[in-house]
Amino acid sequence: METYPHIYPDLRSYMAGTDAERIRESARDRFIPYARADQILTALQALLDYPSTLRPEHVLIVGDSSNGKSAILNEFRKRNAVRIDTTGAPICPIISIEVPPRPTETFLYSLIIGACGVSHNSGMRVSDKHLHVLRCLQQCSARVLVIDEFANIGNAKGNEATILLDAIRSISNQLRLSIVSAGVRSSINVVNYNSHMVTRFVPYHLPPWEYDDDYRTFLLTYEQLLLLREPSGISDDDLSATIYRMCDKNIGSTVRLLMKAAAHAITTGTERITIELLKTMPYVGPRAVDTLTRHFRESPPEVPA
Repeated sequence: METYPHIYPDLRSYMAGTDAERIRESARDRFIPYARADQILTALQALLDYPSTLRPEHVLIVGDSSNGKSAILNEFRKRNAVRIDTTGAPICPIISIEVPPRPTETFLYSLIIGACGVSHNSGMRVSDKHLHVLRCLQQCSARVLVIDEFANIGNAKGNEATILLDAIRSISNQLRLSIVSAGVRSSINVVNYNSHMVTRFVPYHLPPWEYDDDYRTFLLTYEQLLLLREPSGISDDDLSATIYRMCDKNIGSTVRLLMKAAAHAITTGTERITIELLKTMPYVGPRAVDTLTRHFRESPPEVPA
């Protein structure tokens, strides 16, 4: 009987399943710890573990798209899931929302109320909705409000961005609530819209990944999640360098590539990831849109007369 030592012990039982089951399990979202993520998660956990203060600390996580921000936030939520107290009431320490592309104050309130699991009349007055938000967060025993895609606040019309930040600041002040925001680099500009809030935010940068020991260690760990019958050695020098070049310093692209490569290896019966497989399998990399844009600039499509 094969034991598959290159796979995590908890996942080895899936090797008895069908190809489709192995592909599905290999594609399941799983958090892989690494140094910078652990540092940020420690800072986030401190927001919950420390007592509430009159001026609660906020955290701003900044990084390129698909570079691990949402994975860190999701792991933070998983570690502090909803629980039930002795009276049967739910305690939800973290309430999480995602800012839409063109946000408004009233829609922000609706998002928070919905995240608390409470129904409401979306057409109620903004002032009433603000009070409803405070009641909902209090009833949930919320300590942290997570706001993903924070940079989208900068897309608000007119002075709506300033209004949104004032609303967030008011909620934080009244409930002694910490704010955890995440977004691309323009999120820094959004924070600077409000001079009262900027001093409370502690920024954490998720830089593009370098091709170094940390990256290869990430690959070594991730290989143990891929349900292939043969070890691939994706952290070895040549193969890891190929993966890095294909993914353009982006950890989200790295994960997607490995998921697709594992699926292709299972489907074709190869049962391991190789340089040849990576070069021949169907794959659209993170630079595909940039490449297509340059192509059309250099050779614009003909428009019928």
